[in-house]
Amino acid sequence: MIQEATKTQKARKKIIDLFKSNGYDVKEEEVFPCFDNMGEAIFPPYQADIVVRKTFIIELDPLFHGTKIHRNKDKWRDKNIEEQHDTKTVRLDPTDIMKQDPIDIMLEIDSQLKQS
Repeated sequence: MIQEATKTQKARKKIIDLFKSNGYDVKEEEVFPCFDNMGEAIFPPYQADIVVRKTFIIELDPLFHGTKIHRNKDKWRDKNIEEQHDTKTVRLDPTDIMKQDPIDIMLEIDSQLKQS
């Protein structure tokens, strides 16, 4: 990494801390090999300062999915997926989704991601 100005280093840390604390995956100096408009590889490849991703699974589980057997199966599946693939699962009821405002849906997703 090229030496950055102190202001840039502080801004980098602030951005990284902000997104990590909100459940995002944050990588620094990630390389993105790409081609120009003539189809030739760009060299050196593009290198991003910060890359922020948030990947998760959404399971749309209707009310009947709430039996003890289903909850136990879901709990273990979620645990295994998170441990083996570093991916969290959010569970939403389709009936609720159809009634909710998009902002409320996003708030529910964020809430579940922060809890797990």
